[in-house]
Amino acid sequence: VIELKAGTAPPDSLTQLLAYMGALHQEEQKPIRGMLVARDFHQRLLWGAQAVPSVQLKEYSFQFFFRDA
Repeated sequence: VIELKAGTAPPDSLTQLLAYMGALHQEEQKPIRGMLVARDFHQRLLWGAQAVPSVQLKEYSFQFFFRDA
């Protein structure tokens, strides 16, 4: 399961990801991994994610370049 958040992921983003993972686990009956992707993470979310080995946190960044056509 991959959950993408624009900007900083609030603490309840982890709850949302875990709910999706739990629902998919009920259907598939096999281990489910989750990835939360955001520009930054609230400190409480970082602490909570440390307790869940099947969850990864990934930070994104982007850069725009403009040129005349």
